[in-house]
Amino acid sequence: MEIASNGHHKIDFDFKRICVKLIFAAALYTALGLYLYLPYLDRLTDRLVLLASIVAALGCFVISTRWIGSFAAELLTGAVYGFCPFVLGFSAYHSLAMLPAAVMPWLFCPAVFYNARKRSSRLQNVIGIALCLLPFAVMAAFFTFLSSQRLFPVPVAFGFDAGSIAGLVAPLTLKPHTFITGLYHVPLAMSLCGLMIYIRSRRYKIMLIVAPALVLAIGQPIFETPPVVWGLVVMLFASVLAGLGTQSLALAGKNDSRWILLCILIICAVAALTLLLSQQLGFIYAQTARIHSLVVVLLGIVFLLAESGLRLRSFRWSLLIAAVTADLLLGARFIIDTLL
Repeated sequence: MEIASNGHHKIDFDFKRICVKLIFAAALYTALGLYLYLPYLDRLTDRLVLLASIVAALGCFVISTRWIGSFAAELLTGAVYGFCPFVLGFSAYHSLAMLPAAVMPWLFCPAVFYNARKRSSRLQNVIGIALCLLPFAVMAAFFTFLSSQRLFPVPVAFGFDAGSIAGLVAPLTLKPHTFITGLYHVPLAMSLCGLMIYIRSRRYKIMLIVAPALVLAIGQPIFETPPVVWGLVVMLFASVLAGLGTQSLALAGKNDSRWILLCILIICAVAALTLLLSQQLGFIYAQTARIHSLVVVLLGIVFLLAESGLRLRSFRWSLLIAAVTADLLLGARFIIDTLL
């Protein structure tokens, strides 16, 4: 798309400004977490789950600043990851189960920001690769240690099944002790737009991290690490794409119309699929089809604005932020009530 076409933006290294943004983001995620978890905070384990979601969201927010230039989109990115169905799925297990989701974004921070202000060299590339492997090594060491202590926060053999894959189009089908490999309805469409930006910019290096994580997530356990843990890397990437896609839709011009139209067609297909599934699987899929239909309307409005050359950026931002926020609040509330 016209904006963020190179996949990067100028990094803000103003320490005071960074601190203000972090404090505001932490306060926002804390308020969001309290709203979602307030009925369950009488138990210590649920307080730990709340803390883990906040830390996870804040870590994803920090990472998103490497590629996203809008503060509003960065805030949405963190919230989408920290309170997404996949991350919330860990809360149904041991209190330690949420720890990997909380620390995963922070473990990637050294790799994400290492080359932000430097020209690449052979040595720096080697160091960068090592930093990219750091989260994988830490997770493997963590679960190997827990296994040696006979602690299993998540069953070692726990992987993805057909129900998990169905979560890509129907995130509200999450049940206790299952995992959904997807985002909420509106962030899913935003993530799709963000993916198109990466494809168009031809910056594929990040896929060298995401692809192995995806393979590990659907494979057999290694180093006593449950395969679902590696899915956190994929969800982290998808959340950043969602923020990037939101920003892009808010700023898209006429040259971006065909990409928005492609997103509309894909979400239309998703809505049709969930509508067909609702004939056999019931109310949740019917409700999901309705929400996807509303997402199509949202994208259609942005498409018409972009095609007509009307910027109306304040209106677009208001529309997109409201849609993502409402979807996240209602979806996360439903899932947390189901799990806890």
